Amino acid sequence: MRQGTWMMFSNTFAGLLMFGVHLMAPAMMGSAGEYGLFVALLGMLHLVMSLAPGIQTVFAHESAAASTSQQRCVVGQRAMAAAEAQEYLMKQPARIRRLADFAAAKAKKKEAQEEAFSWIFGRKVSI
Repeated sequence: MRQGTWMMFSNTFAGLLMFGVHLMAPAMMGSAGEYGLFVALLGMLHLVMSLAPGIQTVFAHESAAASTSQQRCVVGQRAMAAAEAQEYLMKQPARIRRLADFAAAKAKKKEAQEEAFSWIFGRKVSI
């Protein structure tokens, strides 16, 4: 088989395994809130990782093209800015978990209220 065919099969298999995570994860996590958080963080990881190859290519090209000291300094500054952005992103899961815990604690304290909505024909809904 050609190399492209092997790559296609391996990517398809990897995609099936990634889908399989969603079949097993709810049973392993216990609550629906944790699974929702897991899916949200997985989506965020997917967005960040989809940008990574392009950014790596640009950094590699600029690093190879930097011939003067000033150009190398600019590349270094951009690399430091990228490291700071990475640190910011790495702190987000903990922040999201704290916000989820805060929202869950606030929901436990709050009493259920009944509100009437005109667009549901005045039906009272518990919020």
